Amino acid sequence: MKTAVSLFSGCGGSDTGVLAAGFDVLMANDLLPYAREVYRANLPDTDYVLGDVAEITAFPAADLLVGCYPCQGFSQAGARLADRKINY
Repeated sequence: MKTAVSLFSGCGGSDTGVLAAGFDVLMANDLLPYAREVYRANLPDTDYVLGDVAEITAFPAADLLVGCYPCQGFSQAGARLADRKINY
């Protein structure tokens, strides 16, 4: 099976597609504790590393590196606060 590492993973929306494409997501990462809670509720088999990606010292070897863009400030379902620091 092909493998992936996911950065800026949030609650796992993008990773759901990666899994559906046949990849095993070995590790996910984000800064937000509440995002990790949702991610783990839906994708409990993935190792979720909470914290700043710049402080992670080792990543598992994988076939695919996934990086998701921030959506909170741009989503039509949300408050559309595009100037939030988390977006940049």
